[in-house]
Amino acid sequence: MKQPRPWRARVFLGGQATSLLGDGMALPAVPLLVLELTRDPLLVALSAASKTLGLLCVGLPAGVLVDRCDPWRVLMLADALRAALSGALFALAATGTASVGAILVLSVAGGACQVFFETALMVVVKDLFPEPGLIRANAAIELARQMSLILGPAAVGVLAASGDLPLALLINALTFVVSLASLVAVRQRSPRPRPLVSGPRLRGMLHDFVDGLRFLLSVRLLVVMTALQMVVNLCLSVERLIVYYARDTLHLSPTAVSIAVASGGVASVVNRTQRQHLVPRELLGRITGTVRLLFLAVDPLGVVVAGALTGALDGDPRPVFAGAGAVVVTATIVAWYADLRRYR
Repeated sequence: MKQPRPWRARVFLGGQATSLLGDGMALPAVPLLVLELTRDPLLVALSAASKTLGLLCVGLPAGVLVDRCDPWRVLMLADALRAALSGALFALAATGTASVGAILVLSVAGGACQVFFETALMVVVKDLFPEPGLIRANAAIELARQMSLILGPAAVGVLAASGDLPLALLINALTFVVSLASLVAVRQRSPRPRPLVSGPRLRGMLHDFVDGLRFLLSVRLLVVMTALQMVVNLCLSVERLIVYYARDTLHLSPTAVSIAVASGGVASVVNRTQRQHLVPRELLGRITGTVRLLFLAVDPLGVVVAGALTGALDGDPRPVFAGAGAVVVTATIVAWYADLRRYR
């Protein structure tokens, strides 16, 4: 398969970078909007975890459905829905009619749409960027994702300080429109989706999911990579402590804190690219949905363990960070000698 024309690659990646910037703005904007209505920490936490809640709701069926459908259509539909949902949030906030319940419903729905989008994106990137451009495309998307975590909250801070917080939601909606336009401009024909299996749809979807899980367990490298990433995610749950303790314990500057928060994307690029290499296209959606749920499952456990250990150490997080780093290094060495060293 030929590499995409340079203009098509630039338009596609530019649209995704713009959309990710909007995601970075929505990340703090939605909880801040909830904070204007309530001081309930649980409700604020739920609003900040909209993507996680969306993944829990639709993670597994999203993978199966993406494998059954045209992934380009899934991307465009998800962008259109996310633009509409963000626009609705902006309208509620700008008119002063927003309620906590409405914000939570709209933000969780947006998180569910994002799950479908990111699952389909794995397939589209594999179609659009064959070797040797696959890892470069994933690296560009991951770089945009990490930059959005710095630029997005910074922009929201400026808007909030000037009393224009709802404008962040409007900008977020417009970034989805830009992403949708870029997809329309570069869309290419995809392989014909596999038709629905005979029999009840729910049973057929379960059959598809089991097929994907069976393939995942049959490839030793995928098992090792998934197990390693689960250990890494478990240990990286301590990053929830980074912002607070980097400023209050280590006395780092805001710039240094931003660099610390944004430096975790390299392993994600390699893991994602290798999965795209190993998994057949017709299984990539459900494999992606399955492993993301596995990664997510260990995150709350890591948060609880990190918080409990930090509390037991009189609020000193440094041993927790050191221990998490040691576990990651040990797991990486074990995975390397177990299987990873045999692959380029």
